[in-house]
Amino acid sequence: MFYVGAGKMVLSINPFDATIRHWSMPDCGEEIVGFRLAEARDGSVYLTTYPSCLLLRLNPRTGETETLTRLDGTQKYGFSLACGEDGWVYAGIGTEKHNVVAYHPGTNQFISFVPESERRRGTGQVYLTVDGNVYGSWREDNDGVPVWMRLTKGAAAPAETPPPASVTTGTGFQAIHGSLPFPFVIESCNLAEREIIIFNAETGQRKLIRLAYESDGANLSPITRGPDGRIYGTSNHPLQLYAYDPATDTVTNYGGRAIERGDGGNICAYAAQGPILAGAVYAGGHLHLIDTSRPFSCAKDAQIRNPRLVASHPEVHRPRCALAHADGEHILYGGFPGYGAVGGGLGIYNIVTGADEVIPNDRLVPDQSTLALTQLPDGRIIGGTSIETPGGAEPKATVAELYLFDWSERKAVKRWIPVPGAREISHLKAYSTRTVAGITNDSFLFSFDIEKEVIHRAIDLSPLGTVVRDGLLLTDEGELIGALSGGLFKVDLHSFTLSGVWRAPHPITAGLAYQDGRVYYGTGSELCSIHVKYFSFTS
Repeated sequence: MFYVGAGKMVLSINPFDATIRHWSMPDCGEEIVGFRLAEARDGSVYLTTYPSCLLLRLNPRTGETETLTRLDGTQKYGFSLACGEDGWVYAGIGTEKHNVVAYHPGTNQFISFVPESERRRGTGQVYLTVDGNVYGSWREDNDGVPVWMRLTKGAAAPAETPPPASVTTGTGFQAIHGSLPFPFVIESCNLAEREIIIFNAETGQRKLIRLAYESDGANLSPITRGPDGRIYGTSNHPLQLYAYDPATDTVTNYGGRAIERGDGGNICAYAAQGPILAGAVYAGGHLHLIDTSRPFSCAKDAQIRNPRLVASHPEVHRPRCALAHADGEHILYGGFPGYGAVGGGLGIYNIVTGADEVIPNDRLVPDQSTLALTQLPDGRIIGGTSIETPGGAEPKATVAELYLFDWSERKAVKRWIPVPGAREISHLKAYSTRTVAGITNDSFLFSFDIEKEVIHRAIDLSPLGTVVRDGLLLTDEGELIGALSGGLFKVDLHSFTLSGVWRAPHPITAGLAYQDGRVYYGTGSELCSIHVKYFSFTS
């Protein structure tokens, strides 16, 4: 049987006749069930979850699951899992405070191998080897090489270096349970590109095997209108870059390899300077430039390649916003930091000179991340923040803020708390010489006067659903349009009241682009659009 987690669901699949044997949604309240899986000697399947880092056990005969324990009181990720022949279950924990733990289901014994004083940012590691033993690592030697320990009966003993090979081939999205007999090696497995490459270690030859399957596709990430009038976007884990042309009603899929170091992630935020469309990528805070006036190319030559990777900043590991500066040269982008970190930076890149820098969060709003950016007509830049830490750390701040960014000094020179209690200011749009429209994580839409330092108007939009990433835009006609999970809305900026609402037949999961009167959005893996004339003019 093949076991797999799918969001809140766990499935048991017979791969030989393509049937689902069992499926269930364990009643543990977790966003992800089956973050990691491992099989015990008795056939039981153990699973970790996110975000509470629970350990679950699945009965292979009935398909039922039970929650056994929480593997860590604060950490959210059980990145690796292994079952020993001794009946113990071992897990590698992260990301703000790394650990390796052991749990015995029969006695409920729990062992933590890393003293609290030695826990640091990162992730502990465990794996099952081909000889049936479990090895773990939670520290490095003076050269930065992992020190491996053999884990037996809840105890750790120094191991040979390196330890035997893992039962798993590959890592991350390319991990495969098992390996081929010598001399054949699975060199790569890329389901998104529909291919497996097998290497013969004796002859040096490689064989490419094409995969054929049908799928509804991965969910769409935020979208944008490019300088060429096409709608650009990517799918979300795994990454596939595409463009939709409204003029011809055609979609071009450029694939995952179009984005260097895309690593199965997604483009999270866009900004355009002239014909250049900049896209900020998770994971890693990579900034790519797409020259929409030139053909796309995956050539190794950087002068020919398009899109082109130009910057990488782990301080913006999870980008969430991007802004094209009015000077016509700079791109700014912000977002969350890497795993285990608190407070994201602000990347600044000059598309003309290639000058690249990152502003740390302590020069903006300490311990917070920039989730929204906008620029006033006079050139002043306003940022909106989030206190959240999706990489697994514990938040240090308590309320989201707005800040005024001084371009010459490269720092925030004024800060405001527009909505007490808000954890995040998700979107911002400047619509006058002194006023910005914003929306919080609670779907609270507000108009803030930065001169008077007060909220001018506010609308509670929570009945229309939850916040959608990149779900607020200003049209060419000067209208404010937004997206929430339940539908689209339009705001009259003179009175700051709703002037139109459209309730979507399916949940909106990604926003938002506008072209020739049509609003484009994502629902799951589908790109949809509707003309603003169909909005109802009732609040």
